[in-house]
Amino acid sequence: MQQVQIPKLARSTVGKNGSESIDVFADTENNNQLTTRLADGSFVVISEISRQPKVLRALISQAGVAAPTMVVLQNTLGVVPTLSYDGVGLYSINSVGAFPVAKTMVSINPCVETGSFNDGVAGIRKGSDDVIVISTNVTPAGALGDGLLVSTPIEIIVYP
Repeated sequence: MQQVQIPKLARSTVGKNGSESIDVFADTENNNQLTTRLADGSFVVISEISRQPKVLRALISQAGVAAPTMVVLQNTLGVVPTLSYDGVGLYSINSVGAFPVAKTMVSINPCVETGSFNDGVAGIRKGSDDVIVISTNVTPAGALGDGLLVSTPIEIIVYP
């Protein structure tokens, strides 16, 4: 278990007269425990840390050959990702290291509506730890197309 000392909690006073102190560590491998080292070198858990996933929920829109825009509803990622236009019907959400492939879930409303019912289809996938890719098709079996994202709900969840 890898241990990292927590600067804000580095020393905690204990004992009858308050003169003894202990070092407090966070378990960075599992990210869910505070521990202290005993005199024999072993560690003992002194507290559990609740770890919640990081979330980005937004409404995404795109027009012409411009990069998409987002109305952010919730963002606990700790970063503001950038959006880019990668070609007709292809867009990306970018942030270095923000989307670990093995810990990230992505979703988008697959039916896009621009005024008439079911004008196209949107898809989303993880490209890498840095990129999430969005594509829009004119119809389920049709060609890629622009201007189909109009306040389309999107959700990115990154687990610890």
